[in-house]
Amino acid sequence: MPRKPKNMIIISIHLPIALVEALDYLVENGIYPSRAEAIRTAVRNLVNEELAADRMWRLDYGHE
Repeated sequence: MPRKPKNMIIISIHLPIALVEALDYLVENGIYPSRAEAIRTAVRNLVNEELAADRMWRLDYGHE
């Protein structure tokens, strides 16, 4: 059984079938090596975008 990296945790999510099929398409076509990597990339991008937007809001309105 593969070992999980020590700096990661496992989470469970429910996704619509259409999103899972889209993930599988990306993996099957070599865009991502696995569903997990595609999801990690998506979450990382979301967090970075949200943090950047929050920081810009704080800078624009003097809350930082």
